[in-house]
Amino acid sequence: MGVKYSASESSQLMEAMANNIQVANEVTDRLSQGCDHLIATLDSGELMGAAYTAGKGLFSEIIIPAIKKLQAAVDDIQTELNSYRIADAQVSEYGNLDLDQLKKTKELREKQLASIKKAIEAKESFLERMKSIATFNIVSHMESLVILSSAESQIETQIKELEEKIEKLEFFVAQVSQYFSDSLEVLRLAIQGATQLSEIIVDSDGNYYADGVDMNWVKKMKEQKIESIKYDSSKKTKDLHKEYQSILDKLKKGKELSDKEFETLESYARRYPKVQLPEIVTNKLKTEAANRANPKKLQEKVEKIKKSDKTSIEKADQIVKAYEDYLFYNNREAFEEYWRIRSAYNGKWDPYSDNPFIREAEGIILESVNRENIRKIVARMGDDVLDVKKIEDKKKYNLIQRGRSTWKSPGDNGLVDNAIAVGSQWGALPADNLNFMELVNTGQPLDLKTRVYREDYPFSIWSRQWEEGMESDYLGNYLFGYVGKGYLESSDTYLKVGAGMAQGWSDKNPLKYLENVINGNYGDNPGDAKTIQDGINDYRENYK
Repeated sequence: MGVKYSASESSQLMEAMANNIQVANEVTDRLSQGCDHLIATLDSGELMGAAYTAGKGLFSEIIIPAIKKLQAAVDDIQTELNSYRIADAQVSEYGNLDLDQLKKTKELREKQLASIKKAIEAKESFLERMKSIATFNIVSHMESLVILSSAESQIETQIKELEEKIEKLEFFVAQVSQYFSDSLEVLRLAIQGATQLSEIIVDSDGNYYADGVDMNWVKKMKEQKIESIKYDSSKKTKDLHKEYQSILDKLKKGKELSDKEFETLESYARRYPKVQLPEIVTNKLKTEAANRANPKKLQEKVEKIKKSDKTSIEKADQIVKAYEDYLFYNNREAFEEYWRIRSAYNGKWDPYSDNPFIREAEGIILESVNRENIRKIVARMGDDVLDVKKIEDKKKYNLIQRGRSTWKSPGDNGLVDNAIAVGSQWGALPADNLNFMELVNTGQPLDLKTRVYREDYPFSIWSRQWEEGMESDYLGNYLFGYVGKGYLESSDTYLKVGAGMAQGWSDKNPLKYLENVINGNYGDNPGDAKTIQDGINDYRENYK
């Protein structure tokens, strides 16, 4: 059954809720005042005795906290009722709305519009052919064309009006579906609590006994979070809603989603956690998340990227993104909790700060991630990036061979010596050095430290503490050494000197660079050369 909205029923709902809130406030205020007076009297010594002292425990431990929570819930309902009024004002002018009927009418109007456009095209084509004939009555045909054009304009206006109603109603539903649920749960628990409290036995000494009475409601009420949600009509929220509706239509038509569209779908689900999403959406979210965490699916995706017609830089970027997805979805809870804590921090984020708040957040990754060997994963990713270079080198190889077989010089048999490895033919070219720099420079695909995973998770997957004491730039430097060794086939020193020069250029501090070199280093940050060597050593071990 689709969504139906009635302005009159919505108005009655708001009026009834406002009255109920007023009554609830009066009741809870009186209860709270009575309890406070009782506790104050007991504390002052006006009421003394074992029974009074024991009874104080029942009020302090159960009844008063329940009343306070109930007051917070009523306040929350009032706040969200105000939000509901704002949301309602956006659709109430239309009176009654039926979402299914609106969509059916829009579909009908679109078919009518298509027919009219087709008739107009046919009429214009006919007029073009007949205008040279002297006996042709062009006036009557022009009149019919004007009528068709007028009908076209009217239907286009009707479609826009229908689209506006549909968009506003769907946005209204998305907004109000978030309201009241947490506070109503507190009210439900309060009603349950009132029933259970009547079954508690209190003896003559004031001691109370809850044997056989279900008191779980007390714990549940304490743990129930109350979050007041306000109406959000920001452009960002409205754009997200429009994108979601477009993606939903695409899913209903059985079309595949791009990576960006899937991430938008996830963003919408997080933005509206209380909205009951269609089954087709929840299934897609579960399936795609499982696929991204699957190592076999990861390799299938990477192989597809390698064979695509993208540039080498684009392929490298997509390969790294596929590995980021793999790591994220295998450690999703840890990363989501990490971002929940980190996003609440207002200052500059230094992962190695002594700030206890930051230490707690960074510690979540160290304690919670799956214990895979992160260096092996990065090395495997490096192998995939190097495969892209091999594919490009092979293309160059074949291009040269075809050229030499077509335009042979005297004594040239038109063949390239296949005994020579393609990579080594091209490894010494300056172009390879330039291409490698494009991969590893700041902001480029292999600059792991500064890579932002996604818009809704704006941090680097790679800069976290995957292992005890791992620096934020460790994996980036490790990959530099691993891929650099395979890409350039150069000496170890060449790579480390190159990294130091790149760091000096990035720092824009020539004196710091020279001082570093004079002290026997490579011009890089402390520990960078060792990390690069780790990558070089692992590459050498894997390809020995």
